[in-house]
Parts: sequence; structure tokens; C-alpha cells
Amino acid sequence: MVNVCDIQVMKPLLSQHGFHFSKAKGQNFLIAPWVPQSIAEQAGVDETAGVLEIGPGIGPLTQQLCLRAGKVCAVEVDTRLQPILKETLAPFSNVEILWGDVLKLDIPKLVAEKFPGLRPMACANLPYYITTPILSALLEAECFESVTVMVQKEVAQRIAAAPGTEDYGAFSVFCQYYTQPELLFDVPPNCFLPQPKVETNNNHGTGCTLSAAIATGLGHGLPLQVAVTRAQEFLNLALRKSYAPGKGCGPVNHAARRQTSLQN
Repeated sequence: MVNVCDIQVMKPLLSQHGFHFSKAKGQNFLIAPWVPQSIAEQAGVDETAGVLEIGPGIGPLTQQLCLRAGKVCAVEVDTRLQPILKETLAPFSNVEILWGDVLKLDIPKLVAEKFPGLRPMACANLPYYITTPILSALLEAECFESVTVMVQKEVAQRIAAAPGTEDYGAFSVFCQYYTQPELLFDVPPNCFLPQPKVETNNNHGTGCTLSAAIATGLGHGLPLQVAVTRAQEFLNLALRKSYAPGKGCGPVNHAARRQTSLQN
């Protein structure tokens, strides 16, 4: 098995296939083997599981999932990775790569077709710019036993935030309606190539620390009425803040502003 987390292996491999990192796709590849191992282990993946992976990259997490799962189906949008994944995943017969955008797929239908008789699970190392839409799609599919994702730390904290805390917001309510989220572990920036240059502002100061978050027990999140009540409470708080002294006289009339600029 190709050790894709070894930087002395990764760099020649990428160079051999003429691959260059895409900033637009938020590509940062893992170079610390303990990270994909820990994600696969703590997600509870075993031979009874069928795992949908989003964005395998060059395959570090995919390899660890294949070592444990009954089947892995990985969805990758960057077709430049085809020859690399063909090489790094060559030892495994229980993996299938789908080339395309996961947001354009019928996820429940895909899961039903690919994982009959297996416990459906999802795993992903999500780029910051597309974390919300992909995680939302996975949760709304309501077809997974668990969803384990690695995201920017401040996003993980929002997902798992308790009501009334600074991090709690609309996305917290959304995720907790579908799941019972749990924060697993922090992953420092030196575990990636290139190192991510994302600054987070949280209770632990400003830095580039990432975090793996696990959303477990899908279907066992908040009751609908509780979720609606918390969403309303959050909305009321946001409205009060928007009308607070020193915050201006209320919402901006953007339509009027656009009309004024046109007249000028």
C-alpha cells in the first residue's frame, strides 16, 4: 500500500502525474497518518459498514476506510486525481470511485444502490468553502447511521455548540435537529500539505487549528418542536441585536440603496 501520508512519497507521486494543488478547490492533503486512522477508527467503521466518502483527494482516508469497511464509495470532483487514485487504491477491491459533484447526486438513491445489506456511513475531509452545503446534503439525506467530517475548528464548535453560547446559531440548530454531534480531536495545520492558511476566531484565540467533528445518531437529534423553538429564540436574539443601541436604526433597505445608486 502506498503511504500517501509520507511527504517523501507524496511529492514525487504528485510530480509524476503533473498535479498542482488547487486553491479554488481548497485542497490540503494529509501528511500525518494518525489523522485518517483516527477518523476511520472513531467513526466506528468495520466490515458491516458501507462508507460514502466525499473528496478522497489522493486517498489517505480512503485507504483507512478500505482496510475496515465492507465497501467504500468515494465521490471526487477533481478528475486530475484519476491516475493518482488508481495507483494509491490499487490494492483494494472494495472501493469504487465516482467522478462528479456530490451535490448533484441523489444521495439516498446512491446509498441504497451501493450499500445493500451494509450499515451506511459517511466520512469526509471537507474544504472550508463548501463545508455547509455538503454537510447539509448529507444530513438532509437521512440515510446514514453516522456522518464523520473534518472541518475548520470554528465550524465544528458551531455544530456542537450549546444553546445560549457564543458559538450557537442557525447552523447549530440545523445540525442538532438531525444529529447528536460530538467533537473528536484537533488537527494542527502542520498535518497538511500545503498548510491551511485559515484563521479562526474562537475562545482559544486565533490560529489555523482544524478539528474533526462527528455527527452521530442520525434520526436521534432534537424533536421538531424543540428545534423550531430554538430557531425562533435564535432569530429573536439576532433581531434584538440588530436593533440594539449603536447598531443603527434597523435593517438596511437594500432595494432603496440600489435604486439611489442607479439614479446617481
